Amino acid sequence: MNKKLIAVSILLSFALLAFAQAFQPEFNLRGIAKLEYNEIDVYRHQKGFSITAYPHNKLGIYQIHTIKEIDYDEKRVKLTVKLNSIELYPPIYVSLESYNNNAFYGYFKRELLIKCKELMGDEDREQSEGLIPEIIIKLPKMALPKSVRRFMGDKAGRLNLNGSQRLTFAGRMSKRSDAMGEGDDNTDFTPEMRQDLNLRLRGTIGEKIHVNVNHQSTSDEDVMPTPSEINIDYEGNEDEIVKTIDAGNISLALSGSKFISYSASSEGLFGIKTQVEAGNLSITTIMGKDEAQKNTQTWTGDAQADSTVFKSNAFVNKTHYYIDQPSALFSLYSDADGVEGVAYPMGWKNNAIKLDPTTSKWQLAPGGYELLPDLTKEFTVYLDDGSASNNTMTEDGVNYLNPDETYHFEILLEGTDYIISEDASMIVMTLPQGVNRIYSIGVTYTRKDGVEVGDPVAYPREVKMLRIRNQEVDDVEYWNLQARNIYNLGMQNIQSEGFEMSIYTLPPGGTTADYNAPEEVTTEDVHTLNDYLRLDSNIDGKIDGADTAIDLNAGFIYFPFIRPFYSLHDSLIYEEESVPSNDIINHIFVKGKIGRDQVALGRMGILPGSIVIKIGPSKRKLIENVDFIADYDFGMITFLTSEAKDPDVEIKIDYQFKPIFAMDNKTILGMRADMEFNDNIKLGGTFVYQSEKVREDRPKIGNENRSIILADIDGEIDYEMPFMTKFIDWLPLIKTDVKSSVTLSGEVAMSLPRIYGSDKQHDKKEAYLDDMESTMEMYPLGITRGTWSFASRPAEEPAGNLIDFGKAHINYYNPNDVYARDVYDPNSLTEKEEREKVSVLACKIKPSDIGMPGMNMKYWAGVMKYIGNDVDFSKKKYIEILAKVDTLSNNQLSRPVIMHINLGKMSEDFYRPGENDEPDKEDGLVEADGILDGGEDYGLDRIKTGFAGDDPDDDFDNEEVAINGAEEYPYINGTEGNSKLDSEDMNDNGILDDENIYFEYSVSLNEGNEFMVSEFNGWRLFRIPLHNPENYRIISDNIGEVPNIKKITFSRVWFEVEDSTRVRIVNLDIVGNKWEEGFIKNEDGTVFTNDTEIMQVGIADNQSGQHYTPAPHTALEERGEITLEQSLTIDYKEMETKKHGLVTQEFMDPYNLLAYNKIRYWVFAEKPIEGYSPLKQDSLIIRLGADSVNYYEIKQPLDLQEYNAVMDEDGWREIEIEFSEFTHLKNIDNRNDVSYFLDDTKLSKVGNPSLSDIREMSLGAEASNEFSGRLYFNDIRVADPYEDMGFASSANFTTSFADLATFHVGLDFRSENFQSSARRTTNVSFVKQTDLDITNRISLNKFLPADWGFNIPMNLARTQSIGIPRFKSGSDILRDELLDDERERETNKNLSYRADITIAQTKTPKSKILAYTIKNTTISGNIQKTYLTNATRADTTIAYTLKHIYNFTIPKEKIDIGLFSNYKLHFFPHSINNSLTLRENDPLSWRWDTYSDSVAHWALNTSSYKTRAFETTSKIDYDLFSDISTSYNLITKRDLMLKNYYKGYNIGEEKERTQDININFDPKYIDNIFTFSADGSVIYDDDHIKSGTQDTLYYRGGVNRNLGGRFTLKNQDMLRDLANWLDKKFSGVVEEEEAEPESEQGIEETIREEQNKFEPIETRTPFSGEEPKNVLEEPNRDGSEELKGEESLEEGLPEDPKKGDEGEQKDPDKTQTTMPESKSNLVASIVSYISGLSNISVSYDNTYRTTYEDRFERPEFLYQIGLPHILKEEGDDKEIILKSVMDKYSTSASFPIIRNLTTNFGYSREITRTFSNNSSEKRSTTFPNVSVTLTEFEKLIRAAKILTSSRLTSSYVYSEMLNGDIDFKEEDSRQQRINLTPLISWHGNWIYDITSSFSLNYSDQKNITHRTNYDDIRQTITRSMNGNLSWSFTNPKGIKILFFKRTSMKNEFTTDVSFNMEMTKTTRQGLESKVTEMEKTSYGITPGASYKFNKSITAGLTSEYDWSEDKKRVTTSSMFRLSIWIEIIF
Repeated sequence: MNKKLIAVSILLSFALLAFAQAFQPEFNLRGIAKLEYNEIDVYRHQKGFSITAYPHNKLGIYQIHTIKEIDYDEKRVKLTVKLNSIELYPPIYVSLESYNNNAFYGYFKRELLIKCKELMGDEDREQSEGLIPEIIIKLPKMALPKSVRRFMGDKAGRLNLNGSQRLTFAGRMSKRSDAMGEGDDNTDFTPEMRQDLNLRLRGTIGEKIHVNVNHQSTSDEDVMPTPSEINIDYEGNEDEIVKTIDAGNISLALSGSKFISYSASSEGLFGIKTQVEAGNLSITTIMGKDEAQKNTQTWTGDAQADSTVFKSNAFVNKTHYYIDQPSALFSLYSDADGVEGVAYPMGWKNNAIKLDPTTSKWQLAPGGYELLPDLTKEFTVYLDDGSASNNTMTEDGVNYLNPDETYHFEILLEGTDYIISEDASMIVMTLPQGVNRIYSIGVTYTRKDGVEVGDPVAYPREVKMLRIRNQEVDDVEYWNLQARNIYNLGMQNIQSEGFEMSIYTLPPGGTTADYNAPEEVTTEDVHTLNDYLRLDSNIDGKIDGADTAIDLNAGFIYFPFIRPFYSLHDSLIYEEESVPSNDIINHIFVKGKIGRDQVALGRMGILPGSIVIKIGPSKRKLIENVDFIADYDFGMITFLTSEAKDPDVEIKIDYQFKPIFAMDNKTILGMRADMEFNDNIKLGGTFVYQSEKVREDRPKIGNENRSIILADIDGEIDYEMPFMTKFIDWLPLIKTDVKSSVTLSGEVAMSLPRIYGSDKQHDKKEAYLDDMESTMEMYPLGITRGTWSFASRPAEEPAGNLIDFGKAHINYYNPNDVYARDVYDPNSLTEKEEREKVSVLACKIKPSDIGMPGMNMKYWAGVMKYIGNDVDFSKKKYIEILAKVDTLSNNQLSRPVIMHINLGKMSEDFYRPGENDEPDKEDGLVEADGILDGGEDYGLDRIKTGFAGDDPDDDFDNEEVAINGAEEYPYINGTEGNSKLDSEDMNDNGILDDENIYFEYSVSLNEGNEFMVSEFNGWRLFRIPLHNPENYRIISDNIGEVPNIKKITFSRVWFEVEDSTRVRIVNLDIVGNKWEEGFIKNEDGTVFTNDTEIMQVGIADNQSGQHYTPAPHTALEERGEITLEQSLTIDYKEMETKKHGLVTQEFMDPYNLLAYNKIRYWVFAEKPIEGYSPLKQDSLIIRLGADSVNYYEIKQPLDLQEYNAVMDEDGWREIEIEFSEFTHLKNIDNRNDVSYFLDDTKLSKVGNPSLSDIREMSLGAEASNEFSGRLYFNDIRVADPYEDMGFASSANFTTSFADLATFHVGLDFRSENFQSSARRTTNVSFVKQTDLDITNRISLNKFLPADWGFNIPMNLARTQSIGIPRFKSGSDILRDELLDDERERETNKNLSYRADITIAQTKTPKSKILAYTIKNTTISGNIQKTYLTNATRADTTIAYTLKHIYNFTIPKEKIDIGLFSNYKLHFFPHSINNSLTLRENDPLSWRWDTYSDSVAHWALNTSSYKTRAFETTSKIDYDLFSDISTSYNLITKRDLMLKNYYKGYNIGEEKERTQDININFDPKYIDNIFTFSADGSVIYDDDHIKSGTQDTLYYRGGVNRNLGGRFTLKNQDMLRDLANWLDKKFSGVVEEEEAEPESEQGIEETIREEQNKFEPIETRTPFSGEEPKNVLEEPNRDGSEELKGEESLEEGLPEDPKKGDEGEQKDPDKTQTTMPESKSNLVASIVSYISGLSNISVSYDNTYRTTYEDRFERPEFLYQIGLPHILKEEGDDKEIILKSVMDKYSTSASFPIIRNLTTNFGYSREITRTFSNNSSEKRSTTFPNVSVTLTEFEKLIRAAKILTSSRLTSSYVYSEMLNGDIDFKEEDSRQQRINLTPLISWHGNWIYDITSSFSLNYSDQKNITHRTNYDDIRQTITRSMNGNLSWSFTNPKGIKILFFKRTSMKNEFTTDVSFNMEMTKTTRQGLESKVTEMEKTSYGITPGASYKFNKSITAGLTSEYDWSEDKKRVTTSSMFRLSIWIEIIF
């Protein structure tokens, strides 16, 4: 809004200026003639001020005129007014300048008047493009004053406003046949209005001001608004001081210095930027407001850092299952292998899987191989998803170990739903939806030993279960089948080089990783966790892809354990489905380089155009849509070039985004000034101010309001040194080309941040840890009627027998007549909230009329619902109920109404209980498919109304009835006709659950105050503590089984009443709290609680009652009214002496509080109502830390307040503690627990807490004696932010010794809290950083003769940095307070030495030998040594690289030999490229170990290892002949650390090889007959890796071969030339007087006409002459031209329709004279007709890929080039583990049957065979694929007079895809598709601008899956029809309308109508008869009309009618919409 006001103000200023100049008010004095624009008006004699002027006197032929006499000497003008020759007034003298100004104003007014008349003129407006034409103001240069010209230029300017405004007035009406809500869902005619505005203003004001405004808006709330764009630019002349002024949506940037700069894109930014130059001073200023946030991230390869950390509980979730018990499949360590803890580590017994010593693969147990499935036989996987509503096509099955367990199985498809592991030991589920806890998975197969597992043929099928529904750890036979030792890395195709992986523990409260194994599992050979878990399976000292535990391609880790972390203190993850992350101590660190195509920014709503990507050390900027494409909506970047995909390249991505919520608002001010005193001295300065505000009244840490000031002064002195240049030239052999110079530059910068809260805060220097406003976590049981059903009869305790109360009738519904003011205290609501309706569940209960007189009978009635599968309520605190009881009987005595809430398992038998054992349900009356079919909505009695046995009370009706003034729906609970599939089976498990095992909570709603919190207007709020045993009863009808609060399935609410009543419920929720209750503990931390001790957490707010009073300054106002304010409450009852009770909140992300200095709380301690007098003062406890054993504690005396009806605000106490007091505890004793007193406050440290890692906070109290009372806590804040000013300075000295050498020294310093950017950051720098860089570049080639042309740069660099942190690493202890030794270690040091050199020749030598050798060679090398130390790590690395590159290229024309014509032989490759690279990296790494020994020390990190590699890349491009090209590319990598000697030299082992061979054959010499091309490529790659614990290396790799060919026969070209030759050779000329009628022409004429449809084609074939010739040049024989396109014949309706058009055809029955024509023979005509067959194209592609592994030798070369059968592919000793062969054939052509009837046809077939453990074959065929197009249909039906053009189209495509085993005779599945889209399609253009179209479509898709006993057939048939008819009409002469005069229709009137119809039906057939799954019909019609009043105004009327029918559900719906619209084009 602000930026729009600024823009409007600027434009309005210019408009007012122009208006004031053009329309000045008139002031007329009596007796004084008016001088108007240099004309004297003597007849205007108004008195004083006058707006309007009297008309001049009419004097006939007498003319009044003013004579002007100019005196240039005096610079004045004499004006005399005369009537003819009579002087009417004394002369008036004006200055020459005034005369010119008056002339300008007169000219301007006349021009403006003309333009206004042009604008308002009808004729001119019709000729313009819009309502407002371009406004051009033409003024002579002399008419503009100098002051105006100086600002605007010499021209007045021009403006162009265009756009459109569309107003739509519409109404909508809809109707449904299945309305089921309260009231009627069918809507009346609902009016609606929409307006859409699109404006664009372009132009100039003067010559220097450019205006550009875009605005789009709409009133449609469903359309995202488009931000307006406003740009106003001023461009000054070259000699002006003000160069540019840019305002609006612009990019703001300051070209800053080294430390400070600013840049922001135009998206979301509105501002002003000016550039001013005065002499040598240039100033740039920016000012703006930014609504966008900016974030910057850096990627290496794919991720922010190419590493990830996950915890030990992150194994693959329910996707991998062993085929049998893993202890039976694999060989595990046992007593036979020795004593556990001696022979092998503790925890390996019956857990660790043995590894094969040769291959390192998991070793099978004796007999384990026989347990594996034989995959050559049938293997089937089954799934029961736990839902009974989709069992139409399922198969009945049982657990073959327990036949009582029945299932409804879906048979899964291999490759789609699951895959089998390579060794067949497990299946991997790949279901898109994942695996749910309620899923059951089973298999049937044949084992290797021939034993059948399960019986797939039996009925029901006998299946071995791998998983059962809701399995638990006690289900041992299934629980252990789920693999929990496999971890997904979250990335694939990871490079082995650079891959790192390590396991470490992070003890509670610890910040330093511990890589050592627990002491109890260590042995002599096992020290670290990596050692214990045997990740280095081949024992080569490295963890990489060569280890069987690591699959880098797929991205998985396979731990060789059944339960890897069981003995590493994370055993809980193997015993429960879900374990809190905070209870996990083991972490897995993985680092790997991957080359992914995409990067996810992790942010949606990126501002378009704001993404800036820079890659590599040069920071090259990538170009969007060239190097990458961006999805701004989802924050996804896709790279297009290999450079960005390189995993080693550093990628920096900068982007901006708009937050969806809490949008930031930034204000930006900045200035950059640069002064050049002379060519040698420069001085500059930068100033940036940015203020950022958030839309939060209580900002959290990290989201505070912020502002920052950045400023710097920088300068540079640069002088040349001629003497140095001369000295260098004096040196021998050296000749310089540039001058020497010395440069000294420096900079001093500062940053001043400010952090503050909102304006509503009492102290703005605060941020919130928790404001207690969102502490509640609710699980709503819900009050929506449709989610509840009638309740089953409750049971009694303890045996679970059903209660004997009488059953009352219940009517439950959602009334719409309850308002918030009726439920809540109006004092706590705003006026708007008072008028809002409240959702209510009303339960009207009416007991039976039958009873015993004089006795109060008890009755029950209720509702129940299924709330989910094993919902966990263990973290919830209480049940919250807000309800009101209305007595409906005439009995004035109040009867108790007791509400019971049941949670757990309970009977579903609510309808006619005990009648049968199956659930009553509607599904199955037609089809049991889980869908409400027509004929099934008869209610749970399954009997239609009116038939015998019908339940009279089950009819549904949603009609509203007013009873006693209340809104009721008495029949809305009926199940017949409610358009809902009703069933007693609420959890959809297919059975009628009849267990009763649940908790029962009870509360009286109208008597007593138990559990009541507040009451208003009869509405009572209850909170029932959930876990207090006194508040619930346990009901169980199964002896020994009790309900589990973690596994709640059903909820039932029932009422115990004695009379008619109505209960209205607003809230019914299971409520929890972020603050979780702990146990009441003794002083030593032990738990021993008696039954009377109670601690309960809750909330209090200022809207639920009158008692609570907020703490001072905590309640906020909004629009003058107090908003909701809450506090956390803890209630204590009889907590015994010296015990304490705490509530704790665990934070999702840890807080770092080091940026603040204080913490503050509000606390109110209140005595209970009945009073409490402590003998001693109780204590308040506050803890914050990492966990329960590492924390700081505050303990203060409690000041208990007496209980009052309203809390006294003065009783609130604000606690404030300095954080420095906490750290002082560590100065007292850093290692042990310690405490001290600060006045009456006791501060303690337990364990090793740190303010940098706050993960949880605890609040509570400690009892001095038996304590009872309530504590209120509110607004936990941190205060006094760290806002120290930051400084930075830089000094640089650079000396250039001509072009011989360059020497540079740079020194930088940054203080703590220095920020170089204004963008928001939460990472405050607490490090003083000093950097020293020394670099030297020497051109060694200067010492060589210049004629040699060498370029030999050598660079030497030394880089050093020292960082001094403010705090100890991972701690909150100030570094200055440490001892000397530790303080020195707490310093970050980095020292690096580097030297590199490159030798290359840039000048081509005269010697050819040198030109082809040395000139093409580049040699480079570098060496670097790095030292890095910090508090926990010390690294030393030496690395060097040597590289040799040879590039040879020779022009092809120099190496060719002409064989014939243009066909040449090339005797030598035209390109040879080779590179040799030697790399060595020798790292040594130590870590500061504080765990393995009592004394901390530096321990060698064994995961670092030395590498030495030799890499080669060779490529040859060789075009053997003109049409044969080849290329060969070979990449190898050798590991020189491996020993392999050749003639005494270690050449290492080749570890990787990639070979790429390409050949292409494209002959051109026979392309007049046919064209042919063939290509082939073979890619071979292998890895030479160590497998197993032996030193032997094995080859693993594969080959991918592609062959393809394209053949095109030039049959059409050859036949056309032949026809032309025959026609030319044998034809003559015949003179004809008359042409026979068309009906009498013979076949010869017909064939000749067919030639006319072809376009002239110039080509040469064996039949063509010397020169190419147009084969077809004749016009149509009748001399008429074809009607083209869709153009109409006439502009309007002719007055005399009998006249026709000039192009009208003659009567075909009459003869006509024709011109002489050529006569060709019959043979030529037939050949010409046949030549219509287009050139026939045939293509073939073949792909052949194989994979092998574990070969001692590399396969021979024949295998490497893709020849098959070189390696063994079958048998037990087969070498090929995977083979895939794909063959694809295709052909296509077209043929015109007659001149205007064209056909296109094609054929394709693809066969893919995959040979593996699960071999398969897929065949797909598409044939026929035919389309037919008939044009000039109007001539065929002889309607050319009215139908100007038309065409008919039809197509038919049949495709089939078969899947099965290799060379199958009968497929496993088949897919057939028939598409006739269109079956018939017609399009026609009629005279009078009428167009029409019609299309009829048909498609049929059939999927057939062959099961064991039947075929599963699913078929979908779709029929559709659509059409359109439109008419455009104009008639300037008008039309005659009945009873009216002739009406002019000058402009266009258009009307159209479109219709569509579609019928879709899906059926499925299995063992039973065909079942209809879906059958729908829909049609719609859309008529409309519009009239174009002129080119700028159009109006129209549109209506829509849509109707749809679901025949399966027997439901219909319709919608009608009518709209009137008008559109104005500006």
